[in-house]
Amino acid sequence: MKTRLLTLFSFIFCFSLNAQCELDNAPPGQYIDVESCLYVDAPAGTFSPGGNVTSPTPCSAGEFQSQPGQSFCIACNAGTFKALEGQPFCEPCAEGSSQSQVGQTQCDPCEPGTFQAETGQIECNDCAAGSFQANAGATTCVDCDPGTFQSQTGQETCENCPAGKFQSEPGQTNCIDCEPGTSQALSGQTQCDDCPAGRSQPLYGQLQCDSCEPGTFQPEVGQTDCLDCPAGKFQANAGAIDCVDCEEGTSQPLTGQAQCNSCEPGTFQDLTGQTDCTDCPAGQFQANAGATSCEDCHPGSFQSQTGAQTCENCPAGQFQAQPGQIACIDCGPGTSQPLRGQVECVDCAPGTSQSLAGQAECTDCEPGTAQAGSGQTACVECPAG
Repeated sequence: MKTRLLTLFSFIFCFSLNAQCELDNAPPGQYIDVESCLYVDAPAGTFSPGGNVTSPTPCSAGEFQSQPGQSFCIACNAGTFKALEGQPFCEPCAEGSSQSQVGQTQCDPCEPGTFQAETGQIECNDCAAGSFQANAGATTCVDCDPGTFQSQTGQETCENCPAGKFQSEPGQTNCIDCEPGTSQALSGQTQCDDCPAGRSQPLYGQLQCDSCEPGTFQPEVGQTDCLDCPAGKFQANAGAIDCVDCEEGTSQPLTGQAQCNSCEPGTFQDLTGQTDCTDCPAGQFQANAGATSCEDCHPGSFQSQTGAQTCENCPAGQFQAQPGQIACIDCGPGTSQPLRGQVECVDCAPGTSQSLAGQAECTDCEPGTAQAGSGQTACVECPAG
């Protein structure tokens, strides 16, 4: 009860003092302090328009006043903000944010694709080409990884290098075509792959290497073209790393061939990897294609030419008893051979004779002559009487 009476007495005393203060119409920037009955400057962070005001007004959020005794507040500059009332200063926007307007209560985070490394900025900066930023409020951008690129500014992501291209370095604005002799089938790669043996690629920026065609080969990796098989060799398959020798009985005079040629009748080849076939020598023949050897002419036949497919029968009046001969032999005097292809001649029968060689038949003895023996070259005159 005693405390309540003391408080009531103090209030009555102060009211008496205030009631006695006769100040009015405070100048701009000041207000009337009724306790002291004085004009008092509005403190920093507040303002007073003057007149019959007894207290200053706090600056609104987004405004400030750093000096006392002011009649107005100032909007926060672009790049700054003030979230609370009655503050003497605005705060700069933090890194990763900006504010382009005046009188703002907060700053805006940098959008994805942009950044701000400094404080108090009015805008964020686009990420440079070759970099990106996926998050808001970033203070830096991130270099594109190897295998990716970004050609535009202000981007949230990087793009994978397309198939046929690569990028081995970070922070790049483009990708590089795979060079001839290489390829890349996948996207987002840091290198291209050498063409394997049996394949080649003559062009830039290719997804795959080409198999060597039949008749060609490539034993090395990373090559721009395939090699023709040399003469005497062939390759029937695609994607080969070597060529194959022509087999016996075949040959190939040209390069870059998928097969060898069988030796024609009348020729042969007993070696591998040859560019041509050999004519059968005189005295031999070959009727079939693809032969590895020739055959001797049979007895009773001959062949005087090379490269023959057959042998010829000895004509009538001749014979040949040996195989592989280039000519036949005339029947000797006293003999004959009426047939072709014979291995011997026949002695002239009694009553006949033959004085010449190479005759098909013997001659009958003329009247008045006779021959009692065989194989004779002449008939003899009959004795008188």
